[in-house]
Amino acid sequence: FARLFSRYNLNLPKKMGERKGTNKWIPPDFDPEKHGSLNKYHGSHPLGIQARKIHEGIVIVRFEMPWNAWCLNCNQHIGKGVRYNAEKKRAGKYFSTTIYEFKLKCHLCSGFMVIQTDPQNSDFKLISGVKKRTQEWDAEDAGVPELLDSKEKERMNSDPFYRLEKGTEAENKHKETKTSLEELVEQQFIRTTADGMLNRLARKRFRDEKHATLRASAESSAESNRLNVPFAVVSETEEDAMKASAVEFKRSSIKGRFQAKHSLQRANVKSRPMFGSSAAMEEKRKKKLDALQLVKRTGISPKDLKLISSQSKKQAPENAGIKMMQKDACQEEQKADSMSGSLGSIMTYVDGSGSD
Repeated sequence: FARLFSRYNLNLPKKMGERKGTNKWIPPDFDPEKHGSLNKYHGSHPLGIQARKIHEGIVIVRFEMPWNAWCLNCNQHIGKGVRYNAEKKRAGKYFSTTIYEFKLKCHLCSGFMVIQTDPQNSDFKLISGVKKRTQEWDAEDAGVPELLDSKEKERMNSDPFYRLEKGTEAENKHKETKTSLEELVEQQFIRTTADGMLNRLARKRFRDEKHATLRASAESSAESNRLNVPFAVVSETEEDAMKASAVEFKRSSIKGRFQAKHSLQRANVKSRPMFGSSAAMEEKRKKKLDALQLVKRTGISPKDLKLISSQSKKQAPENAGIKMMQKDACQEEQKADSMSGSLGSIMTYVDGSGSD
C-alpha cells in the first residue's frame, strides 16, 4: 500500500494524531484560521471532563496512594497503591518547584483527604483526613544495608575514628556476605553441572522412601492380623515411649492380692476330681486349700509346714491317751451326778408317803 500511495503522490498521515484527525467530523463552517482548533470551535477543553473545574484552577487526575494509610474520617485502612480521582491544584512554590495539592474522596466513607507534594524531602505531606501507617523494621533483621541519615553522614565526615570503626564493621560484614554468596554460587554450580549425579541421588532417595513405606505397611498389617483388630497398627515412636514412661500405675499390693486370689482359684480347680466327686476327694481338696491358706496367712514355707505336721503326728498317741482319760473322768462325774439326783428323788418320795 505504501508503494501504491507513493506512486500516486498521496500524502499519508505520519502520526497517530494526524490519523485521528482525519477520522474526526469537521463541520462545514469550520475555519482553521478563524477558529484555530475543533476544541475552540466547540468551546471544550482538550482534557474533556477532567477539566470541568478548570475555571477554579483544578484538574481531575488519577492519584495513587503512596503508602499504607488510615482514613481519619472512618478509621479504615487504605492500602498502598489504591487509586482515586483527585482534584489537583497549585498550592505554592518551593524555590522554583511548584507544590501541588491533591484532594481525594475516600471510597469507604466519602470523606475527603488532602495530600501535598514535598519537594524539599522528595516525599508527600499529609495535610488532613489521612494518617500514614507506621511500620517499624530493622535493616539488620531484614538483611539489607542500612541507609545513613544526614547526622550520620556528618559524623562520618567529621570523625575519622568513627569512620574507621564503621568501615571495619562494613568490611567484616562484606566478608561474611561474600562467603555466603560463594556457597550459593557453588551450590548453583553443582545443581547445574552434576545433573546425572543429582538424578541418581534423587531416584535412590525415592526408592528408599518407597521401600520404607512398604515395609511399615506390611508390619502394620501383620500386627493388625496378630491382634485381630480391623484397623492399622502404627509403629512405636519416641513420643509414644515418653508418654508411656510418664504413666504411673497403682501400687503392687493390689497386684499381689490379685495374684493370691488367682492362685487360690487355680488350686481349687486343680484339686477337684476330673471324673466325679467323692467325700475323700472333697476332704483332700479342703485340706489342700486349708494348707494353702495357712501358708499365705502365716508365711511358712510348705517344707516347714510338712515338718510341723510330721512332729504333730508323732505326738498324736500321747495326746490321744490323755484325751481318753479326760473323757472317762468326765463320764464318771456325769454318772455320779445322775445317781445323786435319783437318790434325792427317792428320799423325797419316802418322806412324803410316811407323812400321809
